[in-house]
Amino acid sequence: CVAPGEFDQIECYCTTATCGAGLLDVGAAVARAAGRAFAAVPVFQVSSDAPTAGMRVQFDSGPSSVGVVTRSWEIMSGEAFASLEGAANAVAPALLSRLPGAVVVRLTGRTETGEAVAVTKTINVKAGPTAVLRVSSARSSTGAVLSLDATASAAAPGRTIAGFAWELSGRTPGRFTSSTTAATASLATETIGTDLTIELTVTDSAGDRHKATQTISVSAGPTARASASDTSPAAGETVRLDSNASLASPGLRLAASQWSVVSGASSIQLSGTDSSLATLSATAPGTAVVRLTVTDSAGSTSSDDLTITVLPAQVVVTPPTPSASSSGGGGGGAVAGGWLLGLLAAVLLLWRHRPRQPAVNATR
Repeated sequence: CVAPGEFDQIECYCTTATCGAGLLDVGAAVARAAGRAFAAVPVFQVSSDAPTAGMRVQFDSGPSSVGVVTRSWEIMSGEAFASLEGAANAVAPALLSRLPGAVVVRLTGRTETGEAVAVTKTINVKAGPTAVLRVSSARSSTGAVLSLDATASAAAPGRTIAGFAWELSGRTPGRFTSSTTAATASLATETIGTDLTIELTVTDSAGDRHKATQTISVSAGPTARASASDTSPAAGETVRLDSNASLASPGLRLAASQWSVVSGASSIQLSGTDSSLATLSATAPGTAVVRLTVTDSAGSTSSDDLTITVLPAQVVVTPPTPSASSSGGGGGGAVAGGWLLGLLAAVLLLWRHRPRQPAVNATR
């Protein structure tokens, strides 16, 4: 219904608050259509039902049905072990645990007509540590590296956290790229699957342990697809580069696009290199390779190369323009006559300088 967080998901009970406008509270919709009061369905979520003494446990009644117009919280038993923080009629108060023991908390929801419906939960406060596992993303893709964090894990008063241990289980493999005994770790996802399970075990100074797990779904990495408005521009021309045909796996999105010059930097220049659309300026004849790298929301990357061949700039020959004295109505005839007179003069000059044969003596 919403992005994974510290609260349990109740996938089968949807309201406009938890699932969006497209998935409505069916019970409330039927009640409205029948002209009846909405049923009160209080929903009680907790961040942990087995906290370590000294931890703060967050409550949340936000997903309750729209029929719940008022709320009231109270500790039914175990007041010696914990106390409520926040207003007793708040949507999301908290429980501050103090000592090991069982604490029973009741949430009562009331409708506009005063009808009351209650739900209770038992919070077992323990002396041992509580492992808190946080992952940078609950959905990953092949080639991504996830950040794992256990720094929110807690020990009971008078104790400290003595050690951390990270492990993997499930059929989908992964690979740690850091130490597996520190409060933080890094995990590389390399294979598509739905059950890459991360296990964190925390040990306190008294030797007590607690384990937390989280399962990750791994999709295929993104696909980079680069295109150009022209792959054979002439020097001096510009080309538009486009990455909008690139794809991310379902459930993920493309987070970034980056353009770079692999070779032939003397022939081209790029601008707008960190956007989906970039501009290439052809500066000199030659061959260049441009690379598009896209990154999805899980951190995986993919690249695609384009070869750009820059051609010499076209040479335009412009014929001579007639002089001002030859312009006007008879200018064309005057120019043509000048060329004819020049040709006749050249022929006459050649005739005058032709080789002469010696005269033949007619006297016998």
